[in-house]
Amino acid sequence: MRWLVVQFAVLILTACSSLPAAYSGTLWDDQGVRFTAPAGWAVRAGGEALPGATPLALISNQPMQDCAGAGGGASCPPPIAKLEPGGVLITWYEMHCVAAGCNLPAGDQILVGGRIAVRYAGPGLCAPLLASDEQVVAITVTPQRVDLIVTCSRGANDAARAAVAAMFDSIQWRTP
Repeated sequence: MRWLVVQFAVLILTACSSLPAAYSGTLWDDQGVRFTAPAGWAVRAGGEALPGATPLALISNQPMQDCAGAGGGASCPPPIAKLEPGGVLITWYEMHCVAAGCNLPAGDQILVGGRIAVRYAGPGLCAPLLASDEQVVAITVTPQRVDLIVTCSRGANDAARAAVAAMFDSIQWRTP
């Protein structure tokens, strides 16, 4: 009997320790989207706006500066001055658009959260962070909303790339 209990305990511990990082991270649930950020990564709302795009969230494996103040007049410094080696910063934007302005750009077609998305090399938004790689994923959320997820990294290792992929796999929108 003892032997059976020990085997069962080992089996449970092995199964629990092999769960992907996304299952033990921070849950984000706002602006009609839900995802699980990698365990141990920092998550912050807001950020610097792009023309026509509102920042929703920032996710990083490095500590980030917080926004000061509250409401629409909040002062948000850059979350990170520069990426350290192995650093990753993901900035998620929501873009409201009409007609042709909602068309996805050219790129590699992928699925994110069960929706058709396009991945392409970024336009240089990550350069000030000393990033070695910049990828943008554009996802049609509704006919009038496209989300842009910009991933800046500096020599990210396999574990960091896997954590980002697991986060992308966890994305769910509450819109049809």
